[in-house]
Amino acid sequence: MANKKSYYIFGIHASLAALNNPLRIIQNVYCTEACFSSLSKSIQKHNYKIVTAKFLYQLLGNKTVHQGIAVNTIPLTISGIKHINLTKEKYKIAILDQLLDPHNLGSIIRSAVAFDISTIILPEKNSIEENSTVAKIAVGTLENINLVKVKNLHSTINYLKENGFWIIGLDVSATSELIEQSFHPKIAFVLGSENKGLRKLTRQQCDFLIKIPISPKTESLNVAGAATIIFYESFKFFMQNI
Repeated sequence: MANKKSYYIFGIHASLAALNNPLRIIQNVYCTEACFSSLSKSIQKHNYKIVTAKFLYQLLGNKTVHQGIAVNTIPLTISGIKHINLTKEKYKIAILDQLLDPHNLGSIIRSAVAFDISTIILPEKNSIEENSTVAKIAVGTLENINLVKVKNLHSTINYLKENGFWIIGLDVSATSELIEQSFHPKIAFVLGSENKGLRKLTRQQCDFLIKIPISPKTESLNVAGAATIIFYESFKFFMQNI
C-alpha cells in the first residue's frame, strides 16, 4: 500500500476517541480555547495549538461542524489480513466489496462496533479510504475496529476459509432469508457496492447467500442499513446461544 496521507478528524466525540487511542499517530491538534478547557487532559499529551473557530473553518471548510477541534492524523488502516490474529474461537468479520460512499462506511463501522464485528476488510482498489467523513460518521468507533485493505479480495476470502471462517454473502437475489440463518462462530459477512451489489466472482466464493426479507413497497435497503440488520441478527444469535 502507498504511503498513508494524513487527514483531519474533527468533532468532539471522534477527536477525543482518536486522542485517547494509543495506536493512533497524532501529528497536530488544533483547538479553540473553550475546547481545550474541556479536553485539556487528552489534548496536552499531543502537539497542539490554540486557534480561533475561524481558523478551523478555513482549515476544514465553512460548513464543517468541527465543535472547536481538528486532529491531524495518519490512517489506522492495516495492510493485509495476515496482520490480524484470527485464532479466536469466535470472530466476526465484514467484507465490503467496492464500497465507495464514506457515509456508508462510517455508518457500517459504527454498527459493526455495536454488534461485535472485529474487522472490516476492503479491497485496495475501488473502495473508500479512511478519511474525515468516515471518522465523523463513525463517531469515535473507528478507534475500536480493525480496518484492513487487501490487494486481492478473492485470495483473502480463500485465506479466511482456510482459517475456519464461513463466508455469507448478502444478496437481494438469494433464495434463503436471514430469518432462516444460523451462524457459525467464525463468520465473514460480504456486502457489495451501493449500486451493483456483489460481484459475480465474490458471490461464487460465498458459502451461503442470504437476503433480508422486506416489504414489497421497496426493492432493496441501503448497504449500511442492511449491514446493521445482519450484524444485529448475528449478535442476537450468539447472545442467545452462549
